Amino acid sequence: MNLNYKIHRREESLVEYYEKALKKKLDKAIDENNYTQMLILSNELIEIDSSEAFYYYTRGIAKYKLNNLTDAAADFTACINMKPNDFPDAYYYRGICKFNMNDFQKAAKLNCEPAIIFIQEYKN
Repeated sequence: MNLNYKIHRREESLVEYYEKALKKKLDKAIDENNYTQMLILSNELIEIDSSEAFYYYTRGIAKYKLNNLTDAAADFTACINMKPNDFPDAYYYRGICKFNMNDFQKAAKLNCEPAIIFIQEYKN
């Protein structure tokens, strides 16, 4: 086996282990409503895997709760763009951010169709 392959594989394993540990810490921060810690951990996780919509969602929640509405709305938009049908709450929070920023026209124009479909299916 190639030494470079072994080193590369070990590095991947360490990154996977680190990501798993950060996810556990993030779960704890979520359970405790520790928004500052959620923000820090979500940032670290996004650095590891920028394609994971859940990390943008949790970072958006943290920013929303810490009253950083502009950045929160951007994170909810990123989450929605990655997984438009998996995070209906992201549509809600993005709209609330826009509304609270007095951006009523944008709040009214946001596509919330996936969230409406989800709610209708959930009610049935």
